[in-house]
Amino acid sequence: MINTEKRIVISTSLKNFGDNENSRIQHLFLDSLEKQKYSNFEVVICLFNQPEIKEHVKKYKFKKTFIECELPKESKVIGATYSFFSWISDSMNYAVSSSGEIYVFSFADYIFENNFLDVLNKEITNNVLAISYPIIKRKFSDLGTSLQYDIKYKKYIKNEFYLNPNIFVNENFFLDINLLRKEENKLIFNKYNFDPLQGINFAQLFNSINCTKKNIYFKTKQTCVYNNYNDEITLQNHKASYLSTSDKSHEIYTKIINYITLDKNLFYGPFRKINNVSRFKIIGSLNERFRYSLWIYNYYIYNFAIKLFSKIFNFKKK
Repeated sequence: MINTEKRIVISTSLKNFGDNENSRIQHLFLDSLEKQKYSNFEVVICLFNQPEIKEHVKKYKFKKTFIECELPKESKVIGATYSFFSWISDSMNYAVSSSGEIYVFSFADYIFENNFLDVLNKEITNNVLAISYPIIKRKFSDLGTSLQYDIKYKKYIKNEFYLNPNIFVNENFFLDINLLRKEENKLIFNKYNFDPLQGINFAQLFNSINCTKKNIYFKTKQTCVYNNYNDEITLQNHKASYLSTSDKSHEIYTKIINYITLDKNLFYGPFRKINNVSRFKIIGSLNERFRYSLWIYNYYIYNFAIKLFSKIFNFKKK
């Protein structure tokens, strides 16, 4: 019998462990990988001077690889302790040089269904980039229940289709590793020094890849767990970089758009978040696809109405 299991490389980054909620959530993330029915994978953990992380994850039986990432000098200046784009570029470079066939970029506050990797093995074929969206959002204290929470408006919701896709962005991406070997995609992730440009959303960089885009939500779902972890250095990173780098963000956006003739609506404008999500073709039954499309279109109308009324209100105030 021919083995059809593709090698999956899962990239993540962990905060230091301790006796806190965030650490328990990170363990839930790792537990969900340990429980996968699929076995042909390895987890690449990107470290930023965190030798103690290895001790906390050694109990997990899946294959683990640790990469020491360096902070860009711009990040060090403002006191940042980690870098999104060093994590992305270093783990991608590892994946490209490995025998992996599927690359997974995931934050460590997610819990996957047990069929997650098996679905990726089937759905991530040649030239495919995938997401699973919308995302189930729960408070840590509500795990084990059916309760979902909208942190933007601080209220409980019936299900994930009550979340606004123009507010809540997709964070995790799953793709054919060969896409990372293409020169134009190497440029997107490696040529420019994005850190610490919070004005550039890494999700938009993934969406910049020219390929077949799938949304596998109805095949397998993911849960994002809210927690009360408050990293003051991270907040400092966001504030300082946002204030000081908006011009450079615009400059880099322009270079990327011009290089790969990308739709500017993915980077600019009031609907850029929902535009990014809607580029992914939903996979599912006719009823499932209809439900999803209705959700997207309803929020296009809703967000357009909000922007329109806001402009009218501001005009009358003048």
